[in-house]
Amino acid sequence: MAWTNEEKKTIEELMRKAEFEDYTYLRTLWREAKSKLNRVENYDFKVGDEVRFGRPRGEQHDGKIVKLNPKKAHILVDFTTWRVPYSLIQLLTPNGE
Repeated sequence: MAWTNEEKKTIEELMRKAEFEDYTYLRTLWREAKSKLNRVENYDFKVGDEVRFGRPRGEQHDGKIVKLNPKKAHILVDFTTWRVPYSLIQLLTPNGE
């Protein structure tokens, strides 16, 4: 949901009048919103999805998601289960790419 121009203007006015305690409160809200957003992203995956994971310039592994947690997925590769952050996981298409 995007803010309207009127809402943005109201926020800007409030920010100009804010004091230290207000910024502390806003920082807390920002962290909570960011955390919620990160958790929502993992819902792109579901148990049973075939995925690839690894560092961009490192070794890549293909496996199947067996469990989803708020921050990491459990992925079965051969006979080993890896706990992998969602930021390192890519969903594989049916042809394996």
